[in-house]
Amino acid sequence: MVEPLPVGNFRFLDDDQLKAFQLDQVAEDSDTGYIVEGDLEYPEALHSKHSDYPLAPEHLTVTQNIKSIASTSSRFHRCRGPSL
Repeated sequence: MVEPLPVGNFRFLDDDQLKAFQLDQVAEDSDTGYIVEGDLEYPEALHSKHSDYPLAPEHLTVTQNIKSIASTSSRFHRCRGPSL
């Protein structure tokens, strides 16, 4: 799926619009898109089962202190093509 990203005309819904909003009623091909923020309840017992594919990834800036050893070690920066 490749579609252009919106570049303007953003606005918040007013209180009445927010109360009447039903996400499941928005058509997939609607001319109006929505960004929805919500709170998730996710059982801690499932965290380890889904650690390779988080169900609710977050947007964050990766800082030096949270980088993995693999991404900061010079031996992992070498790229090699396939052996022929």
